Amino acid sequence: MSENGNRRGRGQADNELDMLDRALISLLQEDGRMSFPDIGKRLGVSANTARARFNQLKEKGAVQVVAFPDSAFLELGFHAVLGLRLSPGTAESVAGALAPRPEIGWIGLLLTGGFDVMFELSLRDNAAFGEYKKKMFEDMPEITAIETFLVSGVSKFHYALGISPDSGAGAK
Repeated sequence: MSENGNRRGRGQADNELDMLDRALISLLQEDGRMSFPDIGKRLGVSANTARARFNQLKEKGAVQVVAFPDSAFLELGFHAVLGLRLSPGTAESVAGALAPRPEIGWIGLLLTGGFDVMFELSLRDNAAFGEYKKKMFEDMPEITAIETFLVSGVSKFHYALGISPDSGAGAK
């Protein structure tokens, strides 16, 4: 740990990734279920090295392991992005109150545009959204306005961020 309590891996700053880290992330973006022996073979390192590097990346928050459920399969027919206008100085507390809710996919605090917070929402149907919206105004008096952007279909759902062994700042 450093003086300010941040973890340091292999002598690097938390946000620095070397070529092996980037290559490992790149492979996992192609196939998140790839085995460590397969990763090791592709990267020219042992399975134990691949596993250790992955665990270090996970520990410092560089990667997460998640499953993306199919909302249609789960019968979630209402998808929207909501923009919230809030009382001054309340964006972080509102985002914090929204964060634990499982129906919310992501939350963004904005610096520009007409909203203070935006988030993705998936619910059973339009009727469920009506109740949800009513309850939000009751539970969060900081909300001064809600604008809803209905999503009728998704053309791209992808969190592979173009990480490659030699891409980005912090690559060594």
